[in-house]
Amino acid sequence: MKHEHAAVVLDFSANGIGIIRSLARRGIDVYAFDTEGPYRIGKSRLADCGICPSPLTEEEELLTFLTDFGKRFQAKPVLYAGSDDYAGFISKFRETLAGFFYFCSRATLC
Repeated sequence: MKHEHAAVVLDFSANGIGIIRSLARRGIDVYAFDTEGPYRIGKSRLADCGICPSPLTEEEELLTFLTDFGKRFQAKPVLYAGSDDYAGFISKFRETLAGFFYFCSRATLC
């Protein structure tokens, strides 16, 4: 089954890889990003993986990276955070990111 909305996962820790696996097994197109160190260790064959700026030291660069990436889609992708660092970043920039992504939350029953 093909899904209209892709998923963007931030983080290659065990949490991020678990999210990638769960979504990919359901036929969802998954794009995943993390900083260079984790990217080299934990990327997945189940997602289109890449390197992104750090949510801790390069906030503006990461925001630009994500908004530019989000513009590529006709249907907004769903943005997932696999770590506290990315969750904090998403929370801080939620208003801007909402123009390009949906968020998985209890309210949306995702």
